[in-house]
Amino acid sequence: QTGCVAGIQIDNPYIASEFTSIVGIYSSTFYNLLADIGGALCFDGPDLNVLQITIKDTTINHCKAYSKGGGVWFNSFKTTTPKGDYLSFSGASKIKNCVSAKYGGAIYYESTRPTIEDTSSFFNDNSAGIYGPNWASYPVTLKIIKDPDESLWEDKVASRLLGEVREAVSRLTLRMLDDYSDTPPDFVSGQIMDPPLVIGLVDEDGQVAKNWNDGEAQIVFSNSGVVAKQSTIFKAENGYFVFYPMQFNYIPGEYAKATIKTTISLTSGTSSTTNNINFEINPLFRYCGRGEKTTDLNECYKCPAGQYTLDREALAACDDCPDNLNCFGGDLIGPDRNYWRLDGWKSRAIKCLNEEACLGYIVDEAKAKDYYCGEAKNETFCYTGWCSEKYKGNMCATCASGYAKSNQIYCVSCSNNPGYYILIVVILIVTIVFVTFTVKNALKVKKLMPLVSPRLLSL
Repeated sequence: QTGCVAGIQIDNPYIASEFTSIVGIYSSTFYNLLADIGGALCFDGPDLNVLQITIKDTTINHCKAYSKGGGVWFNSFKTTTPKGDYLSFSGASKIKNCVSAKYGGAIYYESTRPTIEDTSSFFNDNSAGIYGPNWASYPVTLKIIKDPDESLWEDKVASRLLGEVREAVSRLTLRMLDDYSDTPPDFVSGQIMDPPLVIGLVDEDGQVAKNWNDGEAQIVFSNSGVVAKQSTIFKAENGYFVFYPMQFNYIPGEYAKATIKTTISLTSGTSSTTNNINFEINPLFRYCGRGEKTTDLNECYKCPAGQYTLDREALAACDDCPDNLNCFGGDLIGPDRNYWRLDGWKSRAIKCLNEEACLGYIVDEAKAKDYYCGEAKNETFCYTGWCSEKYKGNMCATCASGYAKSNQIYCVSCSNNPGYYILIVVILIVTIVFVTFTVKNALKVKKLMPLVSPRLLSL
């Protein structure tokens, strides 16, 4: 079926005056029911109605909703102040094995949260395709997301870079996500934050309300010196505010104070209201780093592809990329194959003695775990250059574990190195000769002992 027409439906839209619907469901079972919303039970309260529903010792099992509320959908949303609406579960009631294709595998509610007397065994094996295996509802607060999924802003990045020529390896920097907690990542003056600040719209159960696309967020700084270079307003998408592209100018090395101001629309049918949730942050505009120069506008300007700077001083210039190095913009600098860079601050590449050892700045991610890197940017890019699996250390001049030198340059597996076996044989022969000689001498001394006068031994 479609719409709110599952096992039981309470919906009185034609009553023009205040009306209280009191429903009691006791010792019942709802099994294998299907609807668009509220697979087993659907309670819809118009603006002037009051819903008071008690469910006791009732099981809802294997029910499904195409949209929301695999077991139950409860809507007591009103433009006026609620007048005692409630949905309560008590006794041995439980919801199990229910599924929603989108939101709220067991319960989806709007406005008044249902109460459950005993939550320990109430939910069992419920699931939802997008959000909320047991509960789904609406956002009540905001939270900075730790390790946000790159897919949240991938399309925005691709749109901004359309028509630009950008070395593919530079996109790998997006994998290096900051370890977000309840504090924001550092801002960089003059640069679009990438990865961006991501704030989730969180429901009463601490889940991101991925059903939410209504609302706007604006970041407002109280510091007079902060200058916005991009739009400061962002729309909610699938439960997230993704602040991209976001760009501000401010003094590097200084903290700033900002407020994330949000307007979130809660809508159900013809009823709607607006919630304002604000979120304060105190981001640090970090100092300009390696690969950046400081402009007279306090911007940390990333050197473009083909140029570089390793000078920490303000107003440093971007120079042309040195020979045998590859400069992809900023500090993304790596050596050619057969060359080595001592660390990420060096502007010179040194030719390796062994051509098979030095692999250059980038390798396949699947093989990287077997290779050595002196200073890594991420899983595949190495500032110093990678060593193949047989080598490690500066210039890839040292053999990795399980390998030994052959001809002073090449490393070969110990099991395939003739010199290794020769050395072992020599050590064994020397050990045997030494032990034999020691034992023979000891036996000679023992034979001579009776011939020695006791008087001489006492001297």
